Amino acid sequence: MKRIICVCIIILMTAACVPTPEEEPIINRSDAYENIDTITADGPQSVLGGEAEPEGSLRIDEEYTTPRGVPVSIHANVTIPAETNIPILRVQPCTFSKEQILEWIGILAPDAMLCEQPQDPFSREYYADRIREEQEAIEQTTDPNELEYHRETLDYYVEAYNKAKPESEIDRDKPLDPDLIGKKNYVTIILRKDGETVGSVAITKEADDDFPRYVFDYAPAGSNNYTGDVDICDPKAELMPFSEAEAVETAYAFLERLGISKMQHTYSEIMFRYNDAATIAETPGAYRLFFTRTVNGMPRPHYWIKSWQLGYSESDKQDYRPVWTPEYIDILVDARGVQRFRWQNPVEIVETVSENVQVISLDEARKSFDTYIDILRAAGDYVDGNAPIEITEIIFGYEFLPVKDSLDVFDLVPCWFFMGYDAESKLFRQRGAQLIINAIDGKIPQSD
Repeated sequence: MKRIICVCIIILMTAACVPTPEEEPIINRSDAYENIDTITADGPQSVLGGEAEPEGSLRIDEEYTTPRGVPVSIHANVTIPAETNIPILRVQPCTFSKEQILEWIGILAPDAMLCEQPQDPFSREYYADRIREEQEAIEQTTDPNELEYHRETLDYYVEAYNKAKPESEIDRDKPLDPDLIGKKNYVTIILRKDGETVGSVAITKEADDDFPRYVFDYAPAGSNNYTGDVDICDPKAELMPFSEAEAVETAYAFLERLGISKMQHTYSEIMFRYNDAATIAETPGAYRLFFTRTVNGMPRPHYWIKSWQLGYSESDKQDYRPVWTPEYIDILVDARGVQRFRWQNPVEIVETVSENVQVISLDEARKSFDTYIDILRAAGDYVDGNAPIEITEIIFGYEFLPVKDSLDVFDLVPCWFFMGYDAESKLFRQRGAQLIINAIDGKIPQSD
């Protein structure tokens, strides 16, 4: 078993598709949004404790059972939209120009030299240090399983040592041809200054199932190896040496340095670092902060994807619903500052499909929520069919919905997001969107 050390591990969870609900979900039709009638699904009236203001925050604390017996707990803050007529926007993926990337590098590592990554970047001296560490671990370990792990790891490092070059033979200062940026599908730029590595930038541009994937990834030198991401509400979050608010402030200052605006913090996790090759520290050491695009003051919430939430089906995926991770930025912040900056699948707004579309109210969205929770629970979507649904936040924002017959064009459509936990999300310790309701017609978003 080879030892693999990562800066951080990203888990995107997708669940299996479920049968078509009793009421067929519709929407994400790119034609005539303004002519779609508002449809309210049947369901119990919600009790909000009076009329809500047109704009502002609302608190819901309520526990009840849906008509089919699903227990629902809502203890959530809600931001009521300022407007009831919202534009539909069309977006498509974009890439960063060579000039933009060089400008960012100049900000992140002033006066640094752009160098190629050596084909074999780890030297014989590096592997010699790893060998000594594994030998010491073998002498101190009594657990048979851990002992086997360290012996296998030692064998791997010995083999790598025999193939590696001495540090003196590795050219770490070979200049990078800037024209390779944008031409190659994968470019790693090593940032060197005064003979030392001060950071790295990796740019990935590749096609996955005929759909482009683009990632800009920056890490300063000496970044710790973090893994073991846990939801911010986990009790271990109390062990963090600094607050989430401080980390968010650091991340926003970093984005401001790069001139990046209209990206909003929407989700946080805490991260653990390796104590050694085999174990993870008990104390968390960093925050992983997610930022998503905000348009007209409306965010696109970050959540872990369940395939049914956007009406996925195998035929959709094959014909015009590519497996695509919507745009987000994640920033890793520890006590020293930003240790990683990653921007995946950036997009640009290319068209306004409709200037003003009437959206449903929170009350209507909640009726739809109860109806579809019943339908999906009856279809066996949940790990534990008797477990309650816990809603901790209700967000009015945009969602990316694919345009029919197009692999790389999406519409930003207003939706109500019911964020929280069920048995599955608790199992993986990840807050998810328990249900997304299209704010135009009150149904689950569907591609046709």
